[in-house]
Amino acid sequence: MSDARIKQAFEVALDSWAKGQTPQVPVAWPNSDYTPDRNLFVRPYLLPAKTKNAMLVGNHREYMGIFQISVYTPRGEGDGPGRAIAVGFDSVFNPSTTLVNGGLRVHIIDPVSTGPAMNDGGWYIIPVSIGYLANEVK
Repeated sequence: MSDARIKQAFEVALDSWAKGQTPQVPVAWPNSDYTPDRNLFVRPYLLPAKTKNAMLVGNHREYMGIFQISVYTPRGEGDGPGRAIAVGFDSVFNPSTTLVNGGLRVHIIDPVSTGPAMNDGGWYIIPVSIGYLANEVK
């Protein structure tokens, strides 16, 4: 399934970025137990749109959507650390980037953008959105 290949392509890039930060940025991976043990962590989500077919023969698939990374920082400590992380994603996920997994090329089509921050329990959360597009002929 291509959603799985798209998700994995993004997760490999995010994991590499997170491990390359000083200090490393913890990632709360989907459907995995995670207990925050530091003051900052990120949580990724793949938000696919409806798959489309642009060919009459039905063998084309166009995958679009958003890869969202929510940046969690402790509530009450300002938004500086979270915003710095959000801005840093542009070095990995910018419109000149193409991710590849299993022969599927995933193109970043939108600049990294942040949505309105929100509070949840003891956390201040900044959602970061990255638009993508992938095409496949089967």
